[in-house]
Order: sequence, then C-alpha cells, then structure tokens
Amino acid sequence: MSRNVSRRLRAVGTVLVAVGVAVGVATPANADPGLWDPTLPQILSAGAPGDPAAVANASLQATMQATQATMDLGRKFLSSLGIGGSPASAVPGGRVSGPQAIEYVIARGASQRGVPYSWGGGAINGPSAGVEQDAGKIGYDCSGFTRYAYAGVGVLLPKYSGDQYNAGRHIPP
Repeated sequence: MSRNVSRRLRAVGTVLVAVGVAVGVATPANADPGLWDPTLPQILSAGAPGDPAAVANASLQATMQATQATMDLGRKFLSSLGIGGSPASAVPGGRVSGPQAIEYVIARGASQRGVPYSWGGGAINGPSAGVEQDAGKIGYDCSGFTRYAYAGVGVLLPKYSGDQYNAGRHIPP
C-alpha cells in the first residue's frame, strides 16, 4: 500500500472515531435525571448525598484500611532489615520519647479502627458522645481522635482543633 493511501485511511479512521464519540456518547441536555450516566459506574456513593456522617465514616474506614496496610508493609520491611520491633500495644513503663512514642501514638490511634465519626466526640480516655446532630452517637471527631492518640504518651492536647494548632510548635514548610 502506498504511503499516501495509508495516510488517508488513518485520517478517515480518526474522523470516524471522532464522529462516533461526538454522536454516540454525548447525552442530551434534557436527559431524564433518573437515568445513569453511562460513563459512570452504576453504584451509589457511600451514603451520599443525604448523610454526611456516613460519607465521613466510609472515608475514615478506607483511610484506616490504607493506613493499616502501610503500617504492615513498613513493619515487614523493617523486619527484613532486622530493625523492626513489635508494635506498641501498651505504654511501656516510664516516659517514652522519639520513635518509640511515635510508634505508640500510631498504634493507639490504629486500635480505634471501626469507631464511627461523631462530631464533638472523643476524649483522652476513648470515644464519647458527640454534640448537635451527633448527640448520643459514641465516637470521635478529628480533634477528639488526636487527643486520644497523643494522650497515651502523656501529650495532652486541647479539645478544639484550632487550639491544637496553636498549642504546637509551628514548623515552616
């Protein structure tokens, strides 16, 4: 086949594909809102759009699973180098610091996997009832969770996240 014919066939093929995409996939502006967009999977989001707490809990669950997988891989790698230890499960006697404290804070936080998000919930000794829309729901909000994790090594953080930010030493980016 000559180079010229090959070039023309490629151009015709490109035009046919472009026309097919423009005509076949485009949905009219007045499409029935009850129909699924064929470019999206036919599954509902985790509780969306009605329940923000359900969305937050689903996101938290996925994050915890990813965190656990990362921690497991990290421990496996460190063990292969002969420097990994077992994860901290209880506060060792006396005060801990440095890498030991970091490992304990991570382990203490990871131990709460599955505890639901509850706005206003969380204390230094564990999950607690939330406030307003989560009144009576036992769990943690972001600042309550960090308070719990750090309290295990003796770092007592304020409840409000803005106060937590102001309590710590700021490290420039």
